[in-house]
Amino acid sequence: MSSAQNENSENLAFSEDYHKANKWKTKISATRNPLLRALWNFCSFKRGGVNILASQLKNSQLVLDLGCGNGAYSCWFLGNKPRSRIIATDWSFTALQSITDLKKGPVQKVCADIHNLPFKPEMFDLIFSIDTFGHVSDLEKVLNETLRVAKKGANLFLHSECSDYRHRWPDRTLIRRNNKDILAEYDGHFSLKTSESIHSLYNQRFHIKSFFSPAGILGWIIGYPDKYYKGFKEARMHFFMCLTGIFTFIKRMPILGAALRFLNAFTNRVELYFGLYGGGSCFSFLEKPDN
Repeated sequence: MSSAQNENSENLAFSEDYHKANKWKTKISATRNPLLRALWNFCSFKRGGVNILASQLKNSQLVLDLGCGNGAYSCWFLGNKPRSRIIATDWSFTALQSITDLKKGPVQKVCADIHNLPFKPEMFDLIFSIDTFGHVSDLEKVLNETLRVAKKGANLFLHSECSDYRHRWPDRTLIRRNNKDILAEYDGHFSLKTSESIHSLYNQRFHIKSFFSPAGILGWIIGYPDKYYKGFKEARMHFFMCLTGIFTFIKRMPILGAALRFLNAFTNRVELYFGLYGGGSCFSFLEKPDN
């Protein structure tokens, strides 16, 4: 067995274990309330991007949710276009089983490794992928498969985890003191690339309409304090451990937690406005060229 196959097996086991333990709790919602959707789209670039892609859907077009997990983003897509034809694929059978509880629209489930998609060439009109590319062993192969199954002129929205955050405080300090990237291990990110590298891979295959990566400078305290708490604890940085512990508690409270997420989204948009890039995620709207 090759090293890539070994990595795929490890990643699959990680996904299965996390889904069985219900550790990936992406909120499932297909609300059609315009105010709620506007707030959610503002607070999440992921939901906002999926919603924009859904608005581009035309009658009888076929949609691919690449690495669907528990189907939360297929569900969000359906909230905009409830009669969409969506194929949701993931390599975790446990994740696909959870989609049966959605009952929000016609989602066809396919268990497959996205390195080798079981679909005909030029099959899909729209493709989106969220929280997936950081878990694959060969991103170039995944993108080649994505290109193959997309129709000419197809629109795509791709979110990918990236490694830019490792060069910024506090992550740089945590990695040095812990001798490992605890945040990447926590989320099962095995092969992170820089946003510059990801942009280059996209550009080799697609027409890039938009590409951005918010810096997330305050993400350690108002974005993901629960994850950084673990890093600070292992690094024995007690002051920051206590601080992130407090914000973790606040994040879990319904009203204060929602306000914290709104503040994090606002700061991300301020960063983009002032040209502050290079965090842990990059977002892109793409189009497959006609030739």
